[in-house]
Amino acid sequence: MSLFYVKAGACFDAQSGDFLYCCFDSDDCQSDIPEKSVYFVSSQAISEEASSKTTLLTTKARDCLRPQAKLDIPIGRCTSTLDDQHCTGTASGCNDRDQFSSRDKNCGVVSDRKQNRETHYGVCWSKDDIKDDSSSFNTNFEHKFCSWSQEDCPVGNYAWEAVNNVNSLGGMKECMCEDVNVGACVRSPVGKSDVAYPEINDIYYCAVSERACTQDDEYLTAIEVLKRKDFQCRLCEPILAGGGMDAEMSAPARTKITYNNNNATDYGVLIGITICFLVSLLIVLITSKFYPSKAHRQQQHQNDPAQVDTGNVIEFCLSDDKLIL
Repeated sequence: MSLFYVKAGACFDAQSGDFLYCCFDSDDCQSDIPEKSVYFVSSQAISEEASSKTTLLTTKARDCLRPQAKLDIPIGRCTSTLDDQHCTGTASGCNDRDQFSSRDKNCGVVSDRKQNRETHYGVCWSKDDIKDDSSSFNTNFEHKFCSWSQEDCPVGNYAWEAVNNVNSLGGMKECMCEDVNVGACVRSPVGKSDVAYPEINDIYYCAVSERACTQDDEYLTAIEVLKRKDFQCRLCEPILAGGGMDAEMSAPARTKITYNNNNATDYGVLIGITICFLVSLLIVLITSKFYPSKAHRQQQHQNDPAQVDTGNVIEFCLSDDKLIL
């Protein structure tokens, strides 16, 4: 199963078309100036514009696609002492939802810079499960999972727990950024009724809500994605919890390793030299034990010029055009 992660979208000035800031969905595109209109562009739309090499988007907008960009996007804070003033994604993460401040500059998806602690999220769980069964609450399943918002928690037989209530779920781990399951937007390519699995990332993109999708794209909730067998979506890459990373680090590159025989620091060369040295040393030891004295060897050399020269063995080992690993 493949694991994909949320990429940020962006807010733009509707009048000038200027890039304003990275954000997770259209709820974040709010202007402090009443007469100023702001609009949202999804991560998929930014990605498509970037790949087409048009000049419609600035470099800053394309930078929103980098995993590290998520660290700089302000999220909300539960301001009530009842909620211990935790940072979290939406008001549903608070027990007192009226005491929620959106876009707190000190709140990030990974950490609370003001309180110097990690950001936490709520949990959606099925009432069919035994609440105090700690073994079943230690990981994400469709019956209990960390979530960005209560919007992804089905109505009916499911219950939602705000951040401060998560510990009451009998062993359910605290939900950090890398634990949070999110939904996905679905784009159906024109003229294609079916898309094979290798192309799945081209038409599915992870999103924190339906408002993170491009207009007319379908939205799958977090639990609908969790029920799938081919991929899942998470809010953060695990490495972000360590402080951030560049986009190139989101998936480790598979690099073909080649050895440069002119570089004595290559491990392959060092190993080859070591082996040859040990072989040479062994030859010297055998020669000194079983061959006659030096004077006798010199006499033998006059009669038989063919001798073992350990210097040639070492020279062979160091020869660039001879060493093959």
